Amino acid sequence: MDLSTPYSRHLAKLKIDRPTQNLQSDTPSGIKNEVKMKQQTNLTLLGGIITAGIVILSSFETATRTHSIGLLVENHTTATPQSEALEVLRHKCNVCHRKQNPFMVFNERNMVKRAKRINRAVFIQKRMPKGDLVKLSNDEYDILKAWLNQISIKQ
Repeated sequence: MDLSTPYSRHLAKLKIDRPTQNLQSDTPSGIKNEVKMKQQTNLTLLGGIITAGIVILSSFETATRTHSIGLLVENHTTATPQSEALEVLRHKCNVCHRKQNPFMVFNERNMVKRAKRINRAVFIQKRMPKGDLVKLSNDEYDILKAWLNQISIKQ
């Protein structure tokens, strides 16, 4: 094959890159068809990648939504005195503790260990919660009492 013209070099390259593929003809229209086939293949591949990405993202979103719904259901169906007390501590006590006393922020790991101090400050000395901004409702007091009774802390 004569490789002196750009056209013949292009044909040679096509035949070397794809030795088993036959061109429709050794004319510029055959090259155009080859380019169109490559473009269609690339578009098909790109479409497949986009579709796979959408499927992966939608399955992740569904899993996240299912997990969130599961947590909501779990919180409503398996409420224990400790989990209810933790919610009171998080929403009423940690609001001030986070700013005023960050070493006394309540969480699942430390609330039982601090139960005696909570009982003393809230029920015996009646000095918590401080100030006028945060007040415990009667229900919240009852939740804390039920939790303290469950873990055998006497008022």
